Amino acid sequence: MNIIGERSIPRISVIVPAKNEEKYIGDCIRSLKCQSYPSSQIEIIVVDNNSTDQTALIAEDMGVRVIHTEAERIGQVRNAGVEDSKGDFLFFIDADCVASPSWIAKCLDLLSKHNKVGAIGGEALVRNQASKIEKFWVVSDAAKKTTMKYLNGSSMAFTREVFFKVGGFKEDINAGEDSFFANSLRELGLKIVHDSSADVIHLGYPRTIVDFFKTQFWHSSSYLRSNLGFSEYMFWFTLLSLFSIGSMAYAIFSKEIILTFVSIIMFSVGPMLFYFKKLINTETKLNSSEGLVLLFLCFVYFLARVLGLFYSLTGISYYRKKVNMNKK
Repeated sequence: MNIIGERSIPRISVIVPAKNEEKYIGDCIRSLKCQSYPSSQIEIIVVDNNSTDQTALIAEDMGVRVIHTEAERIGQVRNAGVEDSKGDFLFFIDADCVASPSWIAKCLDLLSKHNKVGAIGGEALVRNQASKIEKFWVVSDAAKKTTMKYLNGSSMAFTREVFFKVGGFKEDINAGEDSFFANSLRELGLKIVHDSSADVIHLGYPRTIVDFFKTQFWHSSSYLRSNLGFSEYMFWFTLLSLFSIGSMAYAIFSKEIILTFVSIIMFSVGPMLFYFKKLINTETKLNSSEGLVLLFLCFVYFLARVLGLFYSLTGISYYRKKVNMNKK
């Protein structure tokens, strides 16, 4: 199915959701302006999401279109960008990411080659000179795969037709709108194809423990509303950890020593299993200092996920507050 053959040079819309990204938005736009694809056929749309810094001004000064939205949730922001776009193909990249010069051209080629393709997805790789948190946490073996279960909003591409078939991005969840979109694609019998040429470099991964904690809390705050949590093993481990924390609190209050001990073991199951998986993926030695850092991050990860899940159970709306990546 050659979806590109109908037009020699299709029109491309690149949508960049952005909130308080003055540190990275320039690098992102420069990477989009250096594409090997004809620049006359690319429109870059920065969707400014209530920024309080110079994000919008920087983007405007670089000659790209900037639209403003009062929407808080990322699905609403992405949909606002599509509504203002004119391209036959929709590309999405986060404002703190940079793409290779061949990103658009190669993704279009992939869309053309695969039958029943719904979307092309890439990974968000770590930058050079990454911090310990980035280096030992952001590890993925997805580059070895030809298909992906979910999309990563940092880099994805599909046709406008597919976007409207799915019905756009889910707007009532704080996070996971890209995963929900991917799930809808599969229900339509469409594939999600991964290729390393679609990978981007993510400049804005959390570099401090506090930022890492906030990010994981935010990701788990929509587990229930997205209706995807129940299909993910991580959700069940998080639920087990939440139950064990509740049990631990009761045991301590009741001075039940055995129950306290059992609760601690229950809470440790998820972090330890995740830790060993990370050790294998990163080829980190168990008794090394890096291994200790990774172990600590696994426990922080689960604690943040548990608190985010508990927050979602309250039914209170949680809006993402952009983590200040300028912290050292």
